[in-house]
Amino acid sequence: MILENFINVKTFKTKDLPKKYRLQIQDIINQIISDKKDEYWENYENFYLFEQVAVTVGLIDDNVKAFASIFNNDFYEQDVYRILNRLFFTEDIRESGSTKTYKGSHRTFPIIQQQIEFVNTLNPKFYFISRQRKNTRYFKYFFNKYNNTYNANLTVSDKQYWVCSNKKDKYGCCQTIVYPKDKQIPFMEDIRPVTFLNLNHLIDIDALRIDMNNQTFEPFKACNAPKTSFFYNAPTWETVRMENIPLDEIPAVAKVASANKWLKNSRFYKQHANTSVPAHTDISDGPLASVNILISDNNSPVHFVGWGDYTYYCALLDVTQVHKVDSCPEERHVLKFSIFDKTYEQMKEELKDYISPQQEFIQ
Repeated sequence: MILENFINVKTFKTKDLPKKYRLQIQDIINQIISDKKDEYWENYENFYLFEQVAVTVGLIDDNVKAFASIFNNDFYEQDVYRILNRLFFTEDIRESGSTKTYKGSHRTFPIIQQQIEFVNTLNPKFYFISRQRKNTRYFKYFFNKYNNTYNANLTVSDKQYWVCSNKKDKYGCCQTIVYPKDKQIPFMEDIRPVTFLNLNHLIDIDALRIDMNNQTFEPFKACNAPKTSFFYNAPTWETVRMENIPLDEIPAVAKVASANKWLKNSRFYKQHANTSVPAHTDISDGPLASVNILISDNNSPVHFVGWGDYTYYCALLDVTQVHKVDSCPEERHVLKFSIFDKTYEQMKEELKDYISPQQEFIQ
């Protein structure tokens, strides 16, 4: 296919990709990684041509000026394909201007069209394009123009979806997708990171305060955090582990924990007055979710980046998402049960009988 008589677009099964194009693509990838100038250069460090289902190249005088792959992996359901994967244009033909065109043409259009034609030969259950963006205004303009040009039915999702498995990497894995309107999305959508819980039958706030006040707190320390990080040594954010404390010394904690087998990874946290806990996800290889119970009154809300503030007294939290707690005139006391072996979504399903649409103070 010829676009404006200057770029020739061809799509190959990976095993059929001519050696001269494969070598040129590898040279481009090596340069991307070496220069570290492209916004997404790190994405190419683990990009291997032999793992792709197919590769599309854009050629000028038989020189590769653009490439993109069609990709499938174990995370996707069978017969689900990501198209326009690792799309790259060399600098001399980059799109420019508010309409994002080169010489008046959208060079990406024929690449998309060829890849859709190729995927359709595979009898796909679903195919999609995904990008790390929430602002979809230009996306919608772009694909509306594509649809009008090719009589297609691609639509831009209003929500973001998990297109890879790393729950610690929301930016990289939870993305806006473009897909055929008549297809059913097979991915899990991004969901609110806080779910209010009603565990009043297990919680005695006054007794929990007694359990907490009988403990000796120490500054929170994360040995794997950079020495300049707040979390390397946080004297204004103290904690105490409870897995090795005799149950008869923490009866109120044990009542909640034993009912749910949460004692092993339970802690009290004490955030000093007029101090904050900066934006973070819980530590590397840390919990996937937590159940938090606020013991103090007049607490600052937890703020989840991209979502906003949540004031709660008992809640399930998705601690793989970036969150922080701003300062408050009073100390903030929390009982936290960290969950390592189940995701936030799994815990939400497990605790569905205790989900509360509203949060009331626990007496």
